[in-house]
Amino acid sequence: LLDDDGDPPCLEPEQGVLGHLIEYFGTLKGRYLVIHTKTWNADWLRGLKHNGNTIIVWSLSGPTQSSVIEPRTGTTAQRLEAARVAQEAGYTVRYKFKPIIPVRSWREDAAAAVEMLFAKTRPDMISLCVYMWMDIDDMLRRVPQELLDPEAVAAAIAQKEAMKETLARPFPPDVRAAIYEHYLQEIRRWDKEIPVSLSTENFQMWKRLG
Repeated sequence: LLDDDGDPPCLEPEQGVLGHLIEYFGTLKGRYLVIHTKTWNADWLRGLKHNGNTIIVWSLSGPTQSSVIEPRTGTTAQRLEAARVAQEAGYTVRYKFKPIIPVRSWREDAAAAVEMLFAKTRPDMISLCVYMWMDIDDMLRRVPQELLDPEAVAAAIAQKEAMKETLARPFPPDVRAAIYEHYLQEIRRWDKEIPVSLSTENFQMWKRLG
């Protein structure tokens, strides 16, 4: 797995490292390189001898989140165009909607992103993860409250004490489940069979949605 904390494709081809690693994995049997990225930079991937052994996982977000909250990364459309280029070059493409920040328009943004995703690519799986790892006060110091769904914020504030022992905070289970179910509904509009997983969720949510 390369790299869960950085974004190496953004430094290519100038750095001149990742292409060699991709081609090295192309010489192996039963070994795969998994790259996590938000990049819109994919043209340099063309022509590398990957032999199907590199899987590129785009961290994806809806149009509002990508443009307003993540302004120095690729937009939803730019990331999906990069994924299209990679898939055209023979790479396996996957997506993680991670983290899903429940902005006021999260439902419409989910529908738009998922429709665009399937219009441009055919991924082999999709993962989902609602924003987590901190309580609601910490989150509101990072994300302006006026951008967020007021019902989701109110639920997080009301259940702050109940959520303090889980890494899945700040949003309570009912909020997270509603978000996952909406994303799943949108995904199933376009593909009835593609595997959909939860990422970094707790076991209770896996059981609930199983």
